[in-house]
Amino acid sequence: VYNEQPHFRLVEPASFAKGLLNYIVSAMREIAADDGSDEKAERLVSKKHHLLSCLKAMQNLLEGAGARVSPMMAGKPQLSPLLACLQPLAKQPAKFPRDSPGPSQEPWEVTCAALSLAILVKLTQVRPCGHPALVPVLVTFTVT
Repeated sequence: VYNEQPHFRLVEPASFAKGLLNYIVSAMREIAADDGSDEKAERLVSKKHHLLSCLKAMQNLLEGAGARVSPMMAGKPQLSPLLACLQPLAKQPAKFPRDSPGPSQEPWEVTCAALSLAILVKLTQVRPCGHPALVPVLVTFTVT
């Protein structure tokens, strides 16, 4: 619903961001635990779709309330779910199969990584007074 009206002013954007992060963590765990069985395939597709919607909601939230939300996103525990969204793409072979659902649709790994990177970039741009830049935290996290 929030993605349909991204300019809607939230009463507690930090709580909403925490809820989004919690969902990202649980979705990534479930996706990573996929064993490729057919009975879970439909649920996995749904989970991937909801994860992308969640990432889009986080992106929209940072567009509207970035200065109020970014301080709570400046630590490794908050950034790790976003960085985990890059892993499915990193684990893929360099070339994606050409049997994707349509010529304009990218594999979900690409969309997931692109949204995560957009969120991380936005977090590095939003810097409220007195709040240290997020870039050193990201560099430290990715190097270690």
